[in-house]
Amino acid sequence: MAVGVAVHEKAVTAAALAALTARGDRLRQGLAEVFASSPLPFSVTGWGSLCTIHPVDGAIRSAADARAGDARWRGLLFHELLAEGFYFAQRGYLALSMDVADADVARFIDAVAGFCERHRDTC
Repeated sequence: MAVGVAVHEKAVTAAALAALTARGDRLRQGLAEVFASSPLPFSVTGWGSLCTIHPVDGAIRSAADARAGDARWRGLLFHELLAEGFYFAQRGYLALSMDVADADVARFIDAVAGFCERHRDTC
């Protein structure tokens, strides 16, 4: 516990949290741009360093909207990105930690864009 408190006091600063939130914002914006330019039925929601990828075309305004998608798309995305070295929850949820760098976010967005390109004629 003492180590956890010490790390928290040294590493978790207002600037570090602001940087993490900004990184999460860039992740969601990048994914939203990829999905907007793809015919695949995906959207993204989240706040701060939290993000969920939904197999739904269009905005998510309710739990019913989120359930309306075809989960097979999210499963395919999960497995293909796992093969490329990226893990997120199979339900589409991911949370950035403080040691995730901008380059990691860019690589993830690129991997999602590659997935969308590979499957663009599937719809």
